[in-house]
Amino acid sequence: MGTVLALFLFGGALYLLHRQVAAYDPEDVRKALTALSWQRIVAALGLTGASYALLMFYDALALRHMRKTLPFRRVALASFTSYAFTHSFGFGSLMHATIRYRLYAPLGLRAADIAEITAFVNITFMIGLAIMFPVIALLHASALEGMGLPQATSIAFGAGLLRSPWPMPRSVGGCSASSSSVLC
Repeated sequence: MGTVLALFLFGGALYLLHRQVAAYDPEDVRKALTALSWQRIVAALGLTGASYALLMFYDALALRHMRKTLPFRRVALASFTSYAFTHSFGFGSLMHATIRYRLYAPLGLRAADIAEITAFVNITFMIGLAIMFPVIALLHASALEGMGLPQATSIAFGAGLLRSPWPMPRSVGGCSASSSSVLC
């Protein structure tokens, strides 16, 4: 049954991909690609690689937070694979957890551990987004116009968020601000 379902989903994905690609004229795509300089293509590939490399450290940081030790190669594989599938197909929370379970369970992690890794990764990402969004809104307000926000609104929103008093915790997980432990 599992094989039939996998083949059915794969066929559905191919059908949807075909429908999406059919909307583009191959000649237009070729012209757009040849208009790019080699420097831009190399920069895009390099930045994509750097992005995936940095994303691998989300899982490593989550495992360190949990005081779990796994070989970095396996952590990198699980993280890269989950992000590659999620960025390709969507359904982030479901895909991340499923792929991580498949790759981490044989290494001895329980389902609760994998759920904690997934939650840690999602929360860490949201914290980063909450910090960077107002900065982007102030420094490059026009980038948010695609979300339907006028520049003036973006600037006011960014300034308001940066100005708001965000309380900083004095202690997190038993670690105080003066702790010298590497795990804190």
